[in-house]
Amino acid sequence: MKHASDQELLTQVRQANSQAFDELYQRCWKPLYVHAFKKTGDKDEAFDLVQDVFVTFWDKRKQLPEITTSPQFYLRGMLIHKIARYFRDRGFKEAHEKNFAAFLRQEGIADREVPALNNPHLDIEETVAAVHSSIESMPQRMRKIFQLNKFDHLSIAEIAEALNLSPQTVKNQLGTAISRIKKEVTLHHFTPEQLLLVYWLIKP
Repeated sequence: MKHASDQELLTQVRQANSQAFDELYQRCWKPLYVHAFKKTGDKDEAFDLVQDVFVTFWDKRKQLPEITTSPQFYLRGMLIHKIARYFRDRGFKEAHEKNFAAFLRQEGIADREVPALNNPHLDIEETVAAVHSSIESMPQRMRKIFQLNKFDHLSIAEIAEALNLSPQTVKNQLGTAISRIKKEVTLHHFTPEQLLLVYWLIKP
């Protein structure tokens, strides 16, 4: 199974092949754990969230949609939903608020007042679902460019070289991807606070 492609593993997982599932777990669990730990700040909670992702993935293997992205991206989407639910159920602690404030400073928006994260009107689950759905629905090349730029922090020139595209094509695709997300956001009338929080949850 070590030499199987991601798509081959997904096919085998759908057929209840536990070895394929174990291999997929080994390939994907560490970056998922790192992401969960960055957001929760708790090793045990992060581990439990990631385990829950894989348990859900296995339990629903027969109902899995067609996954055209990498399995890691799909699993990461599941994880972000679970992290959003985690904060909804348990609330934000002081450490989370400091982490979020540091994120705002890093993104160059430190002058913005940090939102009250425990505001009951901040429906982050709905916002996460809408933004992630918008990313999932992008054409494959556009989604790849968006992921490389926003999640892997590659420049337009680096993406163009990696995908053998012109820089202008990358720039156009990235602009269209952002426009699609903005359109989805506009339809749902999300607040700036909701969007900032979701951006923090999604960003590695």
